[in-house]
Amino acid sequence: SELSTNAPAMISRIGPVQRVASTGSVTASVYRNPLVPPVQSGGIAVAAASLDLLPAVGTSVATGRYLNAATATEPVVVLGSSAARQLGIDRVTSGERIWLGGQWFYVAGILASSPLTPEIDGSALIGFAAAKTYLGFDGHPTTIYVRASTDQVSAVQAVLANTADPESPNDVDVSQPS
Repeated sequence: SELSTNAPAMISRIGPVQRVASTGSVTASVYRNPLVPPVQSGGIAVAAASLDLLPAVGTSVATGRYLNAATATEPVVVLGSSAARQLGIDRVTSGERIWLGGQWFYVAGILASSPLTPEIDGSALIGFAAAKTYLGFDGHPTTIYVRASTDQVSAVQAVLANTADPESPNDVDVSQPS
């Protein structure tokens, strides 16, 4: 089943929840340029990302900038730390771009390592609106990141599946990073 586009907003209504952010899996390949053979994609994941992702996953921007309301609608990408290393990009320069989904995307920033969410480290993050416009993304989140009061984590975890998908809570996987 797929999560509702309203799932992050519904989860944010849980009392002890402090932060909610989401990503959505996008089917696209990432290359340094269009001359790289397709079999050498390096397995970098592409994800649509909400603007409030960084505080929710506990990371920051190492260089450059994260997505904002304007760049999230354009062909702009922020690279996770290991994705940037794989692409041979160690800093953000004016006009820096990568070949993503068969078109150029400008690199806005590179994230610091995210130990709690290693999937973010290996990703190319674009805005939800840009993913819809440029890559045919359906807009549904596939992962929702939640930060809750430390003493309420178990209570929040117990109601997350029902809140995220009231019709099919058994189809929702809830995990806690260690």
